[in-house]
Amino acid sequence: MAEKQTPKKKKTEAVKEKPKVKEPTPAEEKKQEKPVEKKPETKKPEAPAAKDKKQKEPAEPARIYVIPLVKVFSGVRTMRAKHAMKLVREFLKHHMKAKDVKIDGSISERIHSRGKTSIPRKITVSVKREGGVVRAVLAE
Repeated sequence: MAEKQTPKKKKTEAVKEKPKVKEPTPAEEKKQEKPVEKKPETKKPEAPAAKDKKQKEPAEPARIYVIPLVKVFSGVRTMRAKHAMKLVREFLKHHMKAKDVKIDGSISERIHSRGKTSIPRKITVSVKREGGVVRAVLAE
């Protein structure tokens, strides 16, 4: 006797039911409508020493340099004063580690005092840093 074979049923995965969303009550809706009040952020007070640093940096004392101008004498005689001014600027850029150097007129007057060909062998300069600018004045 032939038995009829029943077709095998495929195993189906259990259907996951979506969780039911609970509808808010009128009281809960009012709570959601209120804007959230933010508490003002309180900053910790800084130490008095830290405030002083931000407000005012300590003034850097003036540096005094003796700039030798001997290298200029090996060049063209009539260009000595001009090259000496360039040498002073390069010297200050190198030693003060600055890009912007302002040279006072007193330095120029000292270099040109005996004419453009017979300049002094060395000059003494007082240098101060003001912000990012270096200012040089003839020291006496």
